Amino acid sequence: MAFTNPFTPFGWKERDQISRGYFCIFNEPFLKKDKRIINFPPFRSGLPFYELTTAEAAIMESLFLRMFEEVNTDYIYKYDVLKLLVEDMLHLTMKSMKFEAATESSQTAAERITIQFIDLLERQFPIEKTTQTLRLRNASDFATQLNVHVNHLNRSVKAVTEKSTTQIIKERILQEAQTLIRITDWNVADIAFALGFKESTHFSNFFKKETSLTPIQYRNY
Repeated sequence: MAFTNPFTPFGWKERDQISRGYFCIFNEPFLKKDKRIINFPPFRSGLPFYELTTAEAAIMESLFLRMFEEVNTDYIYKYDVLKLLVEDMLHLTMKSMKFEAATESSQTAAERITIQFIDLLERQFPIEKTTQTLRLRNASDFATQLNVHVNHLNRSVKAVTEKSTTQIIKERILQEAQTLIRITDWNVADIAFALGFKESTHFSNFFKKETSLTPIQYRNY
């Protein structure tokens, strides 16, 4: 069993040929109905892979089969049912003593602080209204919130992700900027404010440096 999100680094190396399996991918509209799912410990543990027992695998498979059945019905509340089935999978994993022991023993101090940093970063998104603005925009902001020295935060994040704290923040702000430009009709000044830029020209320069396009060019591209 693997629990992954786009912001937790991990690797996959296939040791044996896998004959079959199941996967479940959440899209943004589904998660917006209940953001608790992505905050469950298996997605944040730093241990994305969990080995199932034979009994647990049978239960997981039955839950997946029920999901397949449900998604093909016309029931108006089927996505609520699917969410409950997903939560069943998460609770089954979290109730396992092996999961708890592995989670506690596998996380290094650097991994824990990195997960906390990424969690703080992600809690600022998505930007849903023009009056919303980012409070945490640089490594020092996050270090203060986490009660650690900024150098310790930077070393931890670099060791775990092979990226600097600043780079991860910048990439996430750019990702949100691209989304807002594409899916909203907000003007550049509104987007700049929402992303914490004091001047829209600073935002435009940042965006062009990263994408080679101005925000308007990107919107019309």
